[in-house]
Amino acid sequence: MTQFLPFLISIERRNDNGIDVESFVNSASCAIADRAKYKFRVVGEAKVIAILEVQDESVVNAVTSDIMKMGPYPVICTPLTRLEWLAQLYGIRSEHIVPAPSKLSGKFVAWFEISLAKYGMTQAQVEFQWTNYAAAIFEQRRKKEIEIDIFKVLGERRLYGFSCRGAGEENWEHHLSKLPLGDRIYEKMKLVTNM
Repeated sequence: MTQFLPFLISIERRNDNGIDVESFVNSASCAIADRAKYKFRVVGEAKVIAILEVQDESVVNAVTSDIMKMGPYPVICTPLTRLEWLAQLYGIRSEHIVPAPSKLSGKFVAWFEISLAKYGMTQAQVEFQWTNYAAAIFEQRRKKEIEIDIFKVLGERRLYGFSCRGAGEENWEHHLSKLPLGDRIYEKMKLVTNM
């Protein structure tokens, strides 16, 4: 089975007074088209992010080229690894790995970054911590308690996560408190909307 290469693409329009943000967002969305697993607009910002899972990097190159033709937009392309692959690497048995949903169902999605780099952990400690996180996430997915997809930044001690609030959850703080990722490691948190 061929493994897809995941990438986070971030497109942002900065420091321009009087720009038509909606036109920028729509143009970026059209350039990404249906080539992304996820395509989100960051709430309140002139920023679009997408997760592309491709067999060939030429798709990523084509998307970024199309966006750069639209104007002088900073485009950041970050290579990723799926949490499921990381779990296998760290020894979680395949029968315990519960795959992420094919799509996140909520209109609003929490996009967060997690970093273990600043805590002075050894590689063995990082692997142990992430193995515990992965096992807890897989258990919650199996029980259908959370809707979450997580990617590790290739070569870094950083994760990007995307999660939807459940129907019975009153607020985002309640939702985030259920995630088995610790309370001291969130670096950034944004609300995004599915496009």
